[in-house]
Amino acid sequence: MRASALTLLAVLSAAAPSLAQTPSLDEMLTASRRPIVVRDGRLEGAGADVLRTAMAATPYVLIGEDHGLAEVPLFSAAVFRELAARGTRDIVVEVGPEAGRRLTSVLAAADPDADAAAWMRRYPFSLAFYNLRQEFAFLRDARAAAGPGLRVVGTDQELMGASRMLLESIGTPDPALPGLLAQEREAYEKAVATGNPLDLFMLTGPADALTGLRDRLTTARRDADASLVASLLDSREIYALNASSGFESNLTRAALMKKYYVAQLPPDRRAAPPPALFKFGAFHVMKGLNTLNSRELGNYIAEVADALGTPSLHILIMAVKGNQRRFAAVGKPFITAPVDQVGPGMSDFPYAKPVFERALAEQGWSLFDFREMRRWAHRQTDLDPRLLRLIFGFDLAILIPEGTPSDEIR
Repeated sequence: MRASALTLLAVLSAAAPSLAQTPSLDEMLTASRRPIVVRDGRLEGAGADVLRTAMAATPYVLIGEDHGLAEVPLFSAAVFRELAARGTRDIVVEVGPEAGRRLTSVLAAADPDADAAAWMRRYPFSLAFYNLRQEFAFLRDARAAAGPGLRVVGTDQELMGASRMLLESIGTPDPALPGLLAQEREAYEKAVATGNPLDLFMLTGPADALTGLRDRLTTARRDADASLVASLLDSREIYALNASSGFESNLTRAALMKKYYVAQLPPDRRAAPPPALFKFGAFHVMKGLNTLNSRELGNYIAEVADALGTPSLHILIMAVKGNQRRFAAVGKPFITAPVDQVGPGMSDFPYAKPVFERALAEQGWSLFDFREMRRWAHRQTDLDPRLLRLIFGFDLAILIPEGTPSDEIR
């Protein structure tokens, strides 16, 4: 008995130090952190080496961002420059399919900036995010890096003010079109007066007339024109659902993004999509079930990559403090809004506050390699389940201590 007791005591004594040495979350974050910087359009620092190695292992790189920050397109341009050098030609972004096609065309023009400004004047509130100067500059830089083969693929619903752009893009004459365009103009003027996007034609236009137009174009086998009206109706459904159930709207939107993406792939590449950079809001590119409880385009790409025997790389990029550009009202300039991921009540990621605090304690930008933390995170019983999803949903997190707002093209 005495020998057994002594043996047990020895085992417990040996185990005690290992139990005491279980790293804390802050210690794991510190160990997985590398500095990274974008200088003269190039990625530099130990974090850049980690990122570059990870990008070299996959044809699919996904950037999940907080919108309206000038630093995000700067980082994205540096990432795409390296991807373009090895043959990537597709950029998949959070705009509608027609907006994506128009962006591809505008970028090929002699003066892309002038064409983009003309677009904004002709069709106000029809383009999401790339009506910001730094975001459009990212696409312009991408075109310079990739050449004429660059393809901007829009997989989101069309923006709420895009109805006139969609209707005027229809090449088939139809007796309903003049009346619908007149109603669109009236609705836009009302929305400008009220500032309320729910007054726009996309939400208030006659559903039966739009459905009839789509059906006539389909019957006439004018598929491209019919798809323009269908996308208007798809977008209408998502925005209408959002007014009553954000959850249902998110699910419908997530399914639409995947459908639109596959529809725009070459038929012989649908099982194995070509290399691409994906750039969306953070929740859209997470692997697995995201923290909004939806399975998004990022999860679809991760599953496809698994089936092809290759990884996909999912990157979160955000500012911890500072300011960003945000929509204010229809017809009004965007506003500057504060960013504070560690302050009370302001963050969409309150469960990740320790990550943001660790980034603030460091000098410059931080890259956190979540892949290094997963074995540890899996064993933790007191970790917030949403933070666990974030660690498994993103491979790398890049945090900017002080963000600056993008500038609107007006």
